[in-house]
Amino acid sequence: MKILLALDSFKGSLSSKLAGECLAKGIRAQNTAFSTEVLTVADGGEGSLEMLAAGKTKHRFTAAGPLGRKVQGYYLSHGTTAYLEMAVTCGLTLLKKEEYNPLLTSTYGLGQNLRKAAGFRRVIIFAGGSATHDAGLGALHALGFRFLDKNGREIIPAGGNLKDIRSFQRPENLNLPEIWVATDVSNPFYGKKGTTVYAGQKGATPAMRKTLEAGIKNIASLFPDVPVQEIPGAGAAGGLAGGFHLFLGARIVPATTLLFEEAGLAARVSRADIVVTGEGRIDAQTLHGKLVSRILALSPEKKFILVAGRIERELRSPAVLEQFSLTAGGMPAEEAMRQARRLMVKQGRELAKFLENKFG
Repeated sequence: MKILLALDSFKGSLSSKLAGECLAKGIRAQNTAFSTEVLTVADGGEGSLEMLAAGKTKHRFTAAGPLGRKVQGYYLSHGTTAYLEMAVTCGLTLLKKEEYNPLLTSTYGLGQNLRKAAGFRRVIIFAGGSATHDAGLGALHALGFRFLDKNGREIIPAGGNLKDIRSFQRPENLNLPEIWVATDVSNPFYGKKGTTVYAGQKGATPAMRKTLEAGIKNIASLFPDVPVQEIPGAGAAGGLAGGFHLFLGARIVPATTLLFEEAGLAARVSRADIVVTGEGRIDAQTLHGKLVSRILALSPEKKFILVAGRIERELRSPAVLEQFSLTAGGMPAEEAMRQARRLMVKQGRELAKFLENKFG
């Protein structure tokens, strides 16, 4: 029996790859006759490059993190296309919880990354998991853009001072490849469902959110003839998608569609006898555009098994054979996160037993 393990990351405890590897270890410990394949999956955030790594060239670099500390990163290339992941240089996972502050964080490191990949014909940036809210202006600053206040003084852009920018200067002879920003949110640039919707996850207080929202609206006002507010996804990644569209003419594209195609996920699902997917929490929202729902949609056959840290509401889908929760025995979520590896290996054994009983 061929089992494909394609789980989303369990935030705060397990990456996509590690979650799959732990399950595979438990499955093989129970029954060596089962063949397992672990595939990293992502929706445009952390892990996107790992999902695409096969057959591509890895380029390593050093850049500034979201608060300026140096981080080690990489991007991928294949042919004339380079693939960048925003979370590599600007990710929330690069910060300690007490450091979360979208007024201060910057995408400058992404701009450094983009400079290194400027020789390609096209650059695809996977925009998700960021700690930033600067509409990508930090990255633009790294590319040579200058931003000025009402008195003509230069501003080093961050989320907290976007509202003070009154003009900008584009660098001479700027020669960039075609840029795509890949995201799977549809939020507009500003407003009730705009960029600031995600600011709380990045450490913003209600007072901070007002400052951040004013900044995003101010950036839009610099381009009165560009209908950025009408573009779905412009509010992604702290406004990076919208900012790059305004300043660089970047295209905003669906991340999972692109990732699934590049990784050949549909073919892998088709070849597998059983597909195991899941995420940290399964609830009423899981079937509404989340990564798990998109994987389920790849096959109408009833051959999926779900594994989650917590199941608040079981999915009602004809494609799902069974659903397992790491906290089904009443274990607190915090304890389950600390013991995630052990619990996932144990769940792998239970999953293998279920398949033995069902299929022999």
